[in-house]
Amino acid sequence: MKKILFLIHTLRGGGAEKALVQLVNSMDKTKFDITVMTVINTGKYIKELDSNIKYKYIFEEIIDTNTMDKKSFRHKLQFIKLQLYYNFFWKIKSMRFLYKKHIKDKYDVEVSFLEGISAKIISSSNNKKSMKICWIHTDLTKNRSTKKFFKNKKNEIKCYSRFNKIVCVSANVMKCFLKELEMEENNKVIVRHNPMDIKNILRKSNEGFKQICREIKVDDTKIICSIGRLETLKGYDKLLRVHKKLIDNGVKHKLIILGEGSQYAKLNKYISDNKLQDTAMLLGYKNNPYPYIKLCDIYACTSVFEGMSIAVCEAMVLGKAAFVTEGTGLEDIIGPNNENGMIVENSEEGIFKGLNDILQDDILIKHYAKQSRKVAHVFELKRNVKNIENLFK
Repeated sequence: MKKILFLIHTLRGGGAEKALVQLVNSMDKTKFDITVMTVINTGKYIKELDSNIKYKYIFEEIIDTNTMDKKSFRHKLQFIKLQLYYNFFWKIKSMRFLYKKHIKDKYDVEVSFLEGISAKIISSSNNKKSMKICWIHTDLTKNRSTKKFFKNKKNEIKCYSRFNKIVCVSANVMKCFLKELEMEENNKVIVRHNPMDIKNILRKSNEGFKQICREIKVDDTKIICSIGRLETLKGYDKLLRVHKKLIDNGVKHKLIILGEGSQYAKLNKYISDNKLQDTAMLLGYKNNPYPYIKLCDIYACTSVFEGMSIAVCEAMVLGKAAFVTEGTGLEDIIGPNNENGMIVENSEEGIFKGLNDILQDDILIKHYAKQSRKVAHVFELKRNVKNIENLFK
């Protein structure tokens, strides 16, 4: 039996975290002894790990920025400590010491399931016998948030060069990784799609569906749905401005956004100030988002960048027309000529033009919905889990 360690920063509600839990819960436990470790002990997905998976962590959470009281002096001090943690600690701390202190067991395979912090730790492993694998979930040419964890570019390149395999979640992510880290294409850097439990998604999409339709007041009006953290990089400010412009131009539709984050108050104020309450809704975080996706006509992802949007893939599983901006990692799924969905320029103008076209074209919406169902097999659970398990042999 292979003993495997998966290390990730947290198990909060992001796409990589969700993908990790789906993967480890689906792996063959007669062949793999699995430990999931987080750098910070926080996240709703911790409770979703199967009971036969060991869970460990390195540090306790400093403060949850989503719930912190900005008027509290204690919280302010904790927030300063958090900033020092992210901006200085990881540059100067010895990763070899950190690894030796906190990763006591010996594993056959050591996996960093995210770029950045967890990659630094696993790349500093003193276990010479283990296979080391790193997952890359984002476009490193655009998202350089992990850059601050390294002293310089040379240090970053050295970190990733220590891995036996680099697994990218899409072809675009791989292309951008090779470009940013100045590497030649080789068989060490590969693509593996995140596995999805299609049957479970379809089943959960029916839970409470009729009640949700009543709450949203579903009628003949086209509905656009989007799910994600309410942060600047997700582009919801642009999406709301486009929504207003479309409404002002007489293009009737509803926009529902699921998620929570630091931009909630700002986005909600925009809705209120522009009297969009009847057509734009911020519904907060939902444990089961699938009924909301099921009721929509178009699923939109307008992020500044994504590695590969899991939410879009889930929407395609549910047979929804996919509408995405450039750089959201779906190019190889949607196709170079918009065969299976619509990819538009990543700008307010591009989003407006694309949504204006698709909202007024029922035939196009139905075509993309049909194509989504056709390509859904790409995300099939057993096949993708098996492809990933084969890496560990």
